[in-house]
Amino acid sequence: WQLVLQNHYNFANGRGADQSTVTLWKAKTLITEIPHALYQSDTSFLIPAGAPSTVRTVRGDVVSNLALPALGQVREGYIYSAWAHMHLLGQSFKMELVRSNGERQCLLRIPSWDFHWQSAYQFTRPIRASVGDKIETTCEWNNTAAKQPALDGTAPPPRDVYFGEKTTDEMCIGTLALLDLPF
Repeated sequence: WQLVLQNHYNFANGRGADQSTVTLWKAKTLITEIPHALYQSDTSFLIPAGAPSTVRTVRGDVVSNLALPALGQVREGYIYSAWAHMHLLGQSFKMELVRSNGERQCLLRIPSWDFHWQSAYQFTRPIRASVGDKIETTCEWNNTAAKQPALDGTAPPPRDVYFGEKTTDEMCIGTLALLDLPF
């Protein structure tokens, strides 16, 4: 097996020893389910300097498990895990399953974002996503002076912020892990 691990580091407040760990395990039985994922991201936003609330929503479609999903689509299946990703200006994160009849089901809600809560949250029971349903990811940021991260002990004044890889940039990414429906 070959595995690739991408790790992001923030050296703005100094460098310490790397304490990253990876845990792998071997299943006791043969795994027959086929996992797949939905990755939703907005890369076109602007968070104006001083804005107390900037909100962006990304929507994706659930398509047949016989289809080849396009960008922003996912095959129907059982959602078993959700993951949120924003940086330091994040205010709140929400991911919902919007049923074809308009009903909404919360998949992941973090009303008071914390940069250190970026983790995969596994569901107690999988949730079925069917053809015609939609996935909606909403990110909110706060770019006021009070929310600015300290760099070298000093918080800079607010500036316009865009999508980017650096921790001082921002992101809006929602990811779901699903198992295929049986054929």
